[in-house]
Amino acid sequence: MSSIDSLEHAHVANFFGLPIYWVLEERPLTYLTGSTEVINQYYLSIGGGSGEHPALIIKNDAVVYQLIRKLVNLEDVVDGSYDHELISYAERLQEQMITDDELYNLRHWCIDQNEWPLETFIRVNKQFDDELEVPLVDKISHAIALFIIYEMPLEVCLKDKRIVEFAKMIRSNRWENALPGEVLRYMSTVSGLLQCEKMGKVIRNGQVVWGYSLTDWRREFEKS
Repeated sequence: MSSIDSLEHAHVANFFGLPIYWVLEERPLTYLTGSTEVINQYYLSIGGGSGEHPALIIKNDAVVYQLIRKLVNLEDVVDGSYDHELISYAERLQEQMITDDELYNLRHWCIDQNEWPLETFIRVNKQFDDELEVPLVDKISHAIALFIIYEMPLEVCLKDKRIVEFAKMIRSNRWENALPGEVLRYMSTVSGLLQCEKMGKVIRNGQVVWGYSLTDWRREFEKS
């Protein structure tokens, strides 16, 4: 069973009842999934606590960038129903992907469907409760991307500064003009932003501190 407790992390929200953890140190993913890749502040983990559900690893820059691609590929959008500046920025990033290896890799990153048991994906799919013909992994990806954009400290949890800029543009615009309603609906899948006080772990002054949340992180690192 995977265990996020091997890493310093904050409990930042819940996704259909499963805790979302923000990793706060750099370690091999072997601590969570058995992969030899590295996990750090640019990742989230849905589940993964000791004795909890297995971890589903989310690469923050990838899911936000794939939301950018969603905007570029929108069809049958009525003129004036979306933010033109935002779409233009998304189109420029899309063009840069052709010659930019980093963006190309983000484009092709995908959720590892082997990290969760099939019954979890079935349950989550039912809970989305919509009729849209959108792959479940895309729904999960867009939901977490919106959570990152609207709730997470962007400069810290996103690595690529172009994607940080895009996320800030969405955050500053009116929701109905920035994104299509079909995508915004996914925000409702994430909850408990102010109720994540029981899980999370950091080390301060050589002592383990349990119950570390996104609110705790903000108090510690964000200046008023």
